[in-house]
Amino acid sequence: IGGTLKNSTLILEKAVLEYQDALRYDQDPAIYFAISKCYSRLSKHSRAIEAAREAVNLAPDELTYRRNLADVYALAFEFDAAAQQFEELIKRDSSQVDAWYNLARLNQGRRPLRALEVYEKIVDRFGPEWDVLLQIADLYNKLEKYDRAAWALRQMVQLDPSNKALKKTLAQTYASGSAYDSALAAYTE
Repeated sequence: IGGTLKNSTLILEKAVLEYQDALRYDQDPAIYFAISKCYSRLSKHSRAIEAAREAVNLAPDELTYRRNLADVYALAFEFDAAAQQFEELIKRDSSQVDAWYNLARLNQGRRPLRALEVYEKIVDRFGPEWDVLLQIADLYNKLEKYDRAAWALRQMVQLDPSNKALKKTLAQTYASGSAYDSALAAYTE
């Protein structure tokens, strides 16, 4: 495995040199994109960001380049910059559901209210999905907004009406929010 890893590293380093040589003849954004991908695989994040930024500067409407820039920022733990690029992706093409998910996840630990806003837009735009509703319920529970957490859990029950553990969680959430009649009804069911 060590030899294979060393060979892969050498191949990527050689590819970067070839791409840099190609830039002397043509400042093509695809070349910068390729350099960025190589540097990213080599875990040279600052150089990957630099090349990815150049690709985006040369071709701002090419969403693949912008997505790469967002991903490289995230790998480099530059979460605000990554979130900004995902916002821009969504602005340019709001049908990219993975960009919505990534934006929500990036904000989840740092800006939970923004994450909730994005998750709720995902539900409105693409329909209810178990994982998204689970994140919404979890965030609202952490914020002690039990009525909103219960809303998300009710949506989940509609997706999986035979899930007894989920119904128990819904009942507990109602009880946490002092909605005892609703909790009792959920427990009874």
